[in-house]
Amino acid sequence: MEGVQLFALQGDDTLASLRNSDPLDLAPDTMTVVTLEAASPPSAWNTVFENLKRNGKCSITITGDAYYRTLFGTEKLSGLFRKTYDVDFATALGVMGSHLLQGFQGFPMH
Repeated sequence: MEGVQLFALQGDDTLASLRNSDPLDLAPDTMTVVTLEAASPPSAWNTVFENLKRNGKCSITITGDAYYRTLFGTEKLSGLFRKTYDVDFATALGVMGSHLLQGFQGFPMH
């Protein structure tokens, strides 16, 4: 397989695009770890933060395409992945807050 490309979308805004840099060798019945390079325009996240602030939640959809080798070149399987996640502001803050506090554990406090 030549690779995958994923997009994180919120409405019409592309929050991030991710793409692998090397072809993938996928064996049947195995797990493959893929390293993706991410590109994310900071301005696109303004809508997410505004929705979270206004409504307390928002939805983010992950979509993606796969690319595979054929005798005639690389072909694209469009829309192979699609899943929507509902993000709740309170839960997101709780997760971020607990990770932040975990990071402070072990710091010498005076």
